[in-house]
Amino acid sequence: MNTDMNGYVNKLEVVPGRTRFVVAAMLGGAVSLLLLTESAAQPAPPDFTGVWQRQGAPAEGADAPPPLTPEGQRLYERNLEAIANKDPELVPQLRCLPAGFPRFAEGESPFYFLQTPEVIGLVGGSGGRPQIIHMEDEHQDLWPRYMGDSIGRWEGDTLIVEVTEITTKNYLNDGGLPLSEELRVVERFRLLDHDTLQNEVTFEDPKILTKPWVVTFIYERHDELKPVERVCENLRLRP
Repeated sequence: MNTDMNGYVNKLEVVPGRTRFVVAAMLGGAVSLLLLTESAAQPAPPDFTGVWQRQGAPAEGADAPPPLTPEGQRLYERNLEAIANKDPELVPQLRCLPAGFPRFAEGESPFYFLQTPEVIGLVGGSGGRPQIIHMEDEHQDLWPRYMGDSIGRWEGDTLIVEVTEITTKNYLNDGGLPLSEELRVVERFRLLDHDTLQNEVTFEDPKILTKPWVVTFIYERHDELKPVERVCENLRLRP
């Protein structure tokens, strides 16, 4: 019978195999307790689940001209001329292309915010396609997509979403702002109150913008609404 350095008597040492089992069990319990303590110390993220619709007022920052590079200005003027002339080769809306991202964020149609720990989905709205946000994941370098590739993480009560791989077949907004393959968008969602959701959107595109451009959208909760599919072809056939 031995006494350890803390003065405790180790009565189990006479049965080495059983001693190792008991010690392992004690260590496992301690680790589990530590993990539970850490988990309890981290509050659960807020739940954004519901139906949301953008407020009719202009988004904060959207009325200010974005800081365009010379190439960005050239493409913007080209797009404005194409919109005025209704040129289907340069105006994606006239070709019934999906609105996609980031035009999804500025649309005024209601959308579902569906939330799980691993995946978050924004479904409905004006984009024509859902925005699927994979949590705590890495970007997939596949090909440019209308809704891009969205990766999310929580920072306190704020959902941070980074979107890359956005197709250049579209405009940055409905007003004809151009974008390039280097566009990177960061969204910051947070609840201002139970019925008000804020999305601060930062656009970074070194080919088009001289510096990051920040626009803030405000959405109101409307759980009484039922978002429906909105795509160009459906709207053309609507009586």
